[in-house]
Amino acid sequence: MRGTEREARPDSVDESPLLEVSHVVRCFGRGEGSRAALRGVSMRVDKGRCLAVIGGSGSGKTTLAHLLLGLQRADAGAVRYRGALVQGRRSPGYRLLRGESSVVFQNPYASLDPRWDVERLVAEPLMVRLHGKRIDADDRRDMVVGALTQAGLDPASVWGRRPARLSGGQAQRVAIARAIVTQPKLIVADEPMSAIDVAARLQVVHTFAAIRDARPDAAIVIVSHDLGVVQHLADDVLVLHDGTVVEQGPTDRILQDPQHPYTRELVRAASW
Repeated sequence: MRGTEREARPDSVDESPLLEVSHVVRCFGRGEGSRAALRGVSMRVDKGRCLAVIGGSGSGKTTLAHLLLGLQRADAGAVRYRGALVQGRRSPGYRLLRGESSVVFQNPYASLDPRWDVERLVAEPLMVRLHGKRIDADDRRDMVVGALTQAGLDPASVWGRRPARLSGGQAQRVAIARAIVTQPKLIVADEPMSAIDVAARLQVVHTFAAIRDARPDAAIVIVSHDLGVVQHLADDVLVLHDGTVVEQGPTDRILQDPQHPYTRELVRAASW
């Protein structure tokens, strides 16, 4: 397990979290119809670590992922990225977070523009991050080739294709290449395996493992219901149930010796 492979950090290493969530509340609706999707959630994401967020449908996983990326704003509590408060699009923390993070969505075909070929799909975040500044065509091509290779794809075999001509596994790895081409400090993946078949899931797991090896300082948050994926990739696990954190800790401890009845239920269901 990844959680047992990481060595203890030396005392000289900066131990401050890359991303920190403190007592966050997020509600939807108004008045008597208001529903709390997150209820006082606290967590941290450290540099070089992979955190898995698990829980059943409706537990608040995707809402939390959106808050981590600054795509939604908390009704109470705080989100801080590198110590800066993420509070609206004009906040310094938001600008810093959006400039140094990326996302991999659940369905690759829905997240990739069907009109664009692979080169343009993967290169587009480079142009966005550069705010329209020109980048040498050869340099851009090299960066796209590097991202595709790191994502486990042969660039020559997918280069001119559009999403409709890619398999599910290929499309998701193109989406991952698109997410890593800017070399983000934080990657959030929201159920990246659920829309692809079993063989493709294995390919994507290997891709994330390769990214971790190539980018040891980057942090990854994976929202997943697949405990096999969690076991192979995550250092730490956070368990959400009905918008609250019921348990969190190292992956091996959470999956081998769960303390909360809900976590035990998840682990038992996954073992069938």
